[in-house]
Amino acid sequence: RSLPHELAHRWLAYVSFMDGTSKPLFNVYRHWNDFLDTNGSFMGIDWRDNGNGTYTSLDYVNRFSPLDQYLMGLIPPAEVPAFLLIENPSPNVWQPGITVSGTPKSVTLNQVIAAEGPRVPNSSSSQKNFRVAFILATQTGVEPDPSMIEAVDLARRRFMTQMVRLLGTKASFNSQLQTGLPDLVGERPT
Repeated sequence: RSLPHELAHRWLAYVSFMDGTSKPLFNVYRHWNDFLDTNGSFMGIDWRDNGNGTYTSLDYVNRFSPLDQYLMGLIPPAEVPAFLLIENPSPNVWQPGITVSGTPKSVTLNQVIAAEGPRVPNSSSSQKNFRVAFILATQTGVEPDPSMIEAVDLARRRFMTQMVRLLGTKASFNSQLQTGLPDLVGERPT
């Protein structure tokens, strides 16, 4: 869960929407507003409308929402449905399973685009193939323990599997090392 979440900070969650004035959709931690129904985004919360003016937060879901995927440049605006923002929530605190009352506000991608401008480059020309690196740093002169190398490699393989599960063919992530590069073990970058 955490590696895709941290990678998502490259694109998310720093946008606002226009509602008379520009209003942020993010919180102080640069995640989605706690009361924005993000459909279970890594960066936010999934809310269930109880049909009686109350909303219940659901457990974390590991996915990239349509808004996330638009901001990542993976889907066009037409594929992003409106999303719910719970205004004036009571109580004004989030935790898993909490039920709050509040005023529902439908927010559209057009309102985000009005505040931020369209995504550049758009989904038809944005980068879709990414190279990622996993680095194990040790103190100068200290050889890494083989179990640490195995743990980093396991994290790398799990990350690659997660990204395929999460994004399918919308993007690719390559973590293979290129051959013929100098061995940097024990050297410090300058």
